Amino acid sequence: MSLTPGNIDRAIDIAKEELKNGCAGGEALRRTMMLKHQIQVPRSFAREIVQILDGEGVRRRKRKRLRRRQYINKGPNYVWHIDGYDKLTPFGFPIHGCIDGFSRQIVWLKVGFTNKKPEVIAGHFVAAVEELKGYPVRIRADPGTENILVARMQRALADKDSAFIYGTSTSNQRIERFWGLLRQYKADFWIDHFKTLIADGLYDRDNPLERLCMQYSYMDYLQKELNSTKVLWNTHTIRKQHVGDVLSGVPQLMFGNPELFETRDYINFCLDEEKDYLKTNTLSDSIDADFKVVADDIVAKNNYKTPQMVDNIDSAKNLFVNLKAKFINQLD
Repeated sequence: MSLTPGNIDRAIDIAKEELKNGCAGGEALRRTMMLKHQIQVPRSFAREIVQILDGEGVRRRKRKRLRRRQYINKGPNYVWHIDGYDKLTPFGFPIHGCIDGFSRQIVWLKVGFTNKKPEVIAGHFVAAVEELKGYPVRIRADPGTENILVARMQRALADKDSAFIYGTSTSNQRIERFWGLLRQYKADFWIDHFKTLIADGLYDRDNPLERLCMQYSYMDYLQKELNSTKVLWNTHTIRKQHVGDVLSGVPQLMFGNPELFETRDYINFCLDEEKDYLKTNTLSDSIDADFKVVADDIVAKNNYKTPQMVDNIDSAKNLFVNLKAKFINQLD
């Protein structure tokens, strides 16, 4: 929806609310309006609104602007950055992601039941290796036991310890920057939604049965939203910057056509037998099988929308509330 005289008042009200909730800067506001509220506003409008409503914030950000240290990356698949995102974990939805250091292309972005099991994280890695038919020169990750298997796999494939590097979050800046943007564009909305369910007494996140009902009802919907976010991110244009370490361009174009940027693809091709062996050390991230059988039966008998059919957050909520009620009735 474009900005028109008929909806400008609503757009200003939304902008006020987003700025009040921590949205910082004109470009962040513009993209939040587009992705979260489906209102397309010109950059000039977003900048002016921010200047009027958050002038002190603009001045504060200018005073504290820092020169970023130089980040050097030779080309696509030279370094992958992997990390877990835990802001939704308290509600039952941990996220894990991987981003290419050169192009900022998202390699994977997955919500699941855990982002701490090494076998599950290894599954994401192996799926990416299968899709791309190879593995990167190096992987960088925060210290954590969840990365042990990926580290072993990457080092074994490359036959060198330096092929996997542990570092602090500040060293893993590519994926950390993306998490900040995900929080602005999607995660804040989801967090508010789940907090509202808790406040209204609809969801007890400490109750194992309710947590399973929640995951069954929302997981597929959230993955669809992450898939859309991945596409939007990989096809958006990263603008040229005067400072810092960011190359301008479209991530998907930079990742798939490195010759346009005077570099090459650094992918190391992986043999089929190597991929088959890697798969033996992975686990799929899935809900409890016994619970799923009962839940699927309840959905079918009551003609509820299946998780795969859920296409908005209200539908996911309705499925959760109805499913939870049926389970409680059965237990009574």
